[in-house]
Amino acid sequence: EIEEVEKPRLLWALYFNMRDSSDVSRNAYNDLPSNVYVCSGPDCGLGNDNAVKQAETLFQQICPSEDFCPPPPNPEDIILDGDNLQPEASESSVIPMANSETPKESANLGNPQMSSE
Repeated sequence: EIEEVEKPRLLWALYFNMRDSSDVSRNAYNDLPSNVYVCSGPDCGLGNDNAVKQAETLFQQICPSEDFCPPPPNPEDIILDGDNLQPEASESSVIPMANSETPKESANLGNPQMSSE
């Protein structure tokens, strides 16, 4: 009376193919102008360490006297132009004040006797 229950078999297969172009050099291309630099494609690693190293190498070839990705300055050390200067009043910077009086009230300001009506 005991029936053997056959367990299902599950087979998983996954394929991922990617061309490894992490070692492509300039010599692989013919007749490139001198101002064209060749960057390799992604490598098999999960990070971007190889790409950053290659970018630094190419940057040093292009700009040998410059720092590659220098750290940003401390925000407290940044001095913006005009931080310590007082703004000068000019005709273009004068903002007219809005007048909340009605035209009738404005006309009566010069004549106090008419405002008592």
